[in-house]
Amino acid sequence: MTKNPSGKIIYKSYNPFSQFAIVEEIWTSMLEKCPHPYFLSWAWTEIWIKSLPEDCNLSLVAGFHSDSPVIAFFLGAKKRTKYSVFNSNHLSLNETLISYIDAATYIEYNAILIDPEITISLESLLEQLPANSWDQFRMTRWSSKFQPNLVLNSHLNKKYELYIENLESYYVDLEKVRRNNNDYLSLLKPKRQKQIRRSITEYEKMGEIKVHVAVTVEEALNIYEKYLELQQKRCKDLGYRSTMATDYAIDFHIKLISERFNHGEIQMIKISAGDHTIGCVYDIIFNREVLGISCGFNYLPGNVFMPGFVCHYYVVTYNAKIGMRSYDWLAEGGEYKSKLCTDLNEMQTINIHKKGVKNTIENIADNSYSLYKKFVS
Repeated sequence: MTKNPSGKIIYKSYNPFSQFAIVEEIWTSMLEKCPHPYFLSWAWTEIWIKSLPEDCNLSLVAGFHSDSPVIAFFLGAKKRTKYSVFNSNHLSLNETLISYIDAATYIEYNAILIDPEITISLESLLEQLPANSWDQFRMTRWSSKFQPNLVLNSHLNKKYELYIENLESYYVDLEKVRRNNNDYLSLLKPKRQKQIRRSITEYEKMGEIKVHVAVTVEEALNIYEKYLELQQKRCKDLGYRSTMATDYAIDFHIKLISERFNHGEIQMIKISAGDHTIGCVYDIIFNREVLGISCGFNYLPGNVFMPGFVCHYYVVTYNAKIGMRSYDWLAEGGEYKSKLCTDLNEMQTINIHKKGVKNTIENIADNSYSLYKKFVS
């Protein structure tokens, strides 16, 4: 690496496929000193990189000070055409911009790895991106929880427009459950308590309710297979295909479960009543926090059965008993999350558009199209 007599940060870009060993060295050295979510851990990132097609336009951007890395993040790049006229170059933080891949490896608490000894502004980072390489830059589900030293100004300079979508990530504080004598149910609203109790009573008519937690990789993969079956059936009944049921998604998560289960990072749970499977829950465990990746429930006719509420009740209770700190349902999707939580975190999806004639014309076209849709609907 080039010496840096001025003391400024020098940025370099790396191909994660042809320069994998260098990327691993930089990323793992940054992880040792930076707070980060599981989705940026090397356990997840290594499997992610190795799962990608090699023609994927992904790079690692690293900033160096005195020959040591102090900033690192992945950039996915893609050219998009809108209305068959407008071509624009898109960049995304720690995503590929390939829809079926990003849907299966849904990053949460997104962040840039920045040495805790330094603070940097988003604006200064944008200035390091090659001037002609992008028109729009997206940071999906970014979180200040792991990013205290990135200064995000709501008003960037006149070269950029900033669009922010606020997201809520609901979770259960398991310390509160333990302080409440492990009585999670009484922390919920009376209506929710009644619904869950009634559902449990109905399920108990089928047999004893059992919580089976996988203790081997083989058991974990069996529960994953059952989860996938239940989720696919539910999606089919509702008329759409699950993003977790693509060949890529299945291969990725089987690989993750197979390689990381014995490291204590994967939790697969099946809840049943007698011989009837109520549902399966797929979680990740990281720093004593449980992250809800996905779940599959066995829906029955009638509104007395609420498999989602019942499964989450037992899974939350189990994790409180074994000493976990929180049970996090992550952002977006599922009205049940707000009904079963005790607390919430915030995330933001941030879009930065580079100002210019192209962007102005595209905005006019977007507004015109929206007006047209309202007129014809």
